[in-house]
Amino acid sequence: MVFSTRISIQWPPALAQELTKTYVMTSPKDQHFVDLRPYLSNTLPVAKTSFPFEWAMIGTEEELENDKIMFHHEVDSQAILGDQCSEQPASDLGHFEQLSNGDRKETGEMMNPDTVRSSPILKFGEVLTPI
Repeated sequence: MVFSTRISIQWPPALAQELTKTYVMTSPKDQHFVDLRPYLSNTLPVAKTSFPFEWAMIGTEEELENDKIMFHHEVDSQAILGDQCSEQPASDLGHFEQLSNGDRKETGEMMNPDTVRSSPILKFGEVLTPI
C-alpha cells in the first residue's frame, strides 16, 4: 500500500489552493484506490455541513502509456449525491512526475466539482509512506 496526501490543486487559469486534507491509499497489487477529501475546518461550505467532504471515491487504476493513469471511480460521492451532471461515476486521467524533493506532480484532466465540467488540472502530492 502507498499512503499519500495532496499539497495543492490547481484548475488553470485559477491559482493553486487547498481547501481539503486529501488522503489517498493505493494498492499496487490490485490497482485499487481510496481517495478521501474532507474539507479543512476553516473552508467548510455551509451547504456541506451534512457531508463535510469535497469528494470521496473508491475505484481502480488503469496504467496507460507514458506514465499516465486512468482512474475509474466505482463509488463516487459526486455521483451519489447528485453533485455532477451524470449519475455515473467519473473517470479522470493523470500523468505523474517524481520531483527532486520527493513530491509528485500530477497533470491531467478530471471533473471540476465547482464547474461540473472536465477540466485540466495540476496537483502536487506527497507520498507519506509506502506501507
